[in-house]
Amino acid sequence: MPRINVEREIGEWKKRNKEDDWHGFLNNFWCNLPDPAYSEGCRYAMLVQELGWMDKLNKDVIDPKSDSHQSQLYLNRTPRQFFQDVELAIQESGISKSELERLQRLNHEDFMGRHIYKLYDLVLPIYKILREKGYNHHDLAG
Repeated sequence: MPRINVEREIGEWKKRNKEDDWHGFLNNFWCNLPDPAYSEGCRYAMLVQELGWMDKLNKDVIDPKSDSHQSQLYLNRTPRQFFQDVELAIQESGISKSELERLQRLNHEDFMGRHIYKLYDLVLPIYKILREKGYNHHDLAG
């Protein structure tokens, strides 16, 4: 698998979106990360749990008529397996889960305010690890 150059992708995103700040690149990545506001673990887990999709392959629940941009890795995993991969990436990164959850709480208090920037500064290594494992940007931030 070719080495992923996330910094290059961020630079291209900034040019394409005429942005000086890179944080919007991670878009909805926070929805896949541990968040104490959700008993299921995170926002996305809450949604798939409500739909009964936690143990269904992603390719079986994504509308085949849609223009799916997901990776083969993502399509051939269940949400439960995806969340396990996220947990492993957090462990591999060495990032404190309690710090991640603290920033998630602060982000809820000031939704999409300055705390999201601190959160994304913290979790960029997790994003990079997941990309290197084969997930694409749409899988993680879409």
